[in-house]
Amino acid sequence: MPKPLPNVSVALDELFAAPDGPRADEDAVLIELDRIDPNPFQPRLHFDEAELRELADSLEQHGQLQACLVRPHPDEEGRFQLVAGERRLRAAKLAGLERLRCVVRDVDDEGALVLALEENLRRRDNSVMERARSLDRLRALLSGGEQSVSPGKRADAEASLSVIGERVRLSKASVHRLLALLELPEDVQNRFEKLGLNEKHGRALVLLQGRDEQGALLSRIEDEELSGNHALSLAEGIVNPKSSTLEEGAKDGFSSGSDGTSNGAGAGHKDAGSDSTPSVEKLLASPLRATQKAVETLRRVVLGAGERALLQGQIQALKELVEQLEEVAG
Repeated sequence: MPKPLPNVSVALDELFAAPDGPRADEDAVLIELDRIDPNPFQPRLHFDEAELRELADSLEQHGQLQACLVRPHPDEEGRFQLVAGERRLRAAKLAGLERLRCVVRDVDDEGALVLALEENLRRRDNSVMERARSLDRLRALLSGGEQSVSPGKRADAEASLSVIGERVRLSKASVHRLLALLELPEDVQNRFEKLGLNEKHGRALVLLQGRDEQGALLSRIEDEELSGNHALSLAEGIVNPKSSTLEEGAKDGFSSGSDGTSNGAGAGHKDAGSDSTPSVEKLLASPLRATQKAVETLRRVVLGAGERALLQGQIQALKELVEQLEEVAG
């Protein structure tokens, strides 16, 4: 009679212990492969064939070091359903093994789903998007049922991010950042996953609100093989520039001279409510110099497609500033 599973995480703690540890093997039994059905709740969509072949070779040479977790099949007596250990099951079939060492536990559908999700999330070789989708399904389950919420949609009564994090041993911040990836447009998500990018690349894309900007950044990441840190720095620079050229100009205009008076005093229009205002020439000198320097620099480099798209966005922003200056000039 299989042991009940009062806490679904306990089983994973057993299976993720040392591969040859006694807890993983003390009640394991050998089960014929043709009696084990795949996990219907398996969240992982892609399995690297080369890695499976490597694991199959290891099984042939060294045997099975870690047991799989199965449950009695809910509909077919005498059969079993996999709960955790999908890679080992697939590799065993590739290796031509007849039986697999398994730990049998009584787990209902909800427990089987949670265990599959938690196993998937604990493994660091999964893609970032797979981890995000797994978290979303776990959130849906903990918020009121897997069937009521489809991937990418928030439940009416969301489970706490900290509760979700505790289940899969992730910080609340990590859970939030991963789930935020599901808010990206579908085509951006697909391209992100195809390129095999990491979480920091994802954070950079989430910072950019427009699909065009996101696409441009993806192109630059691909063309220049940018690291996650570099991509994040670029995105932060677009969304929150460290210093505005207009602000720099304003500082120049209001800086005081050695005599304690404003450098801009006496030149240009004076506001009736103040002693002095900066001169227009002084106020705009710094941003004009910065823009001229940028143009000179850009003329000496070859821009990629992504950079050209980003530059177009900055040009549009400059045009809007010029329109505002024209209104002031009246």
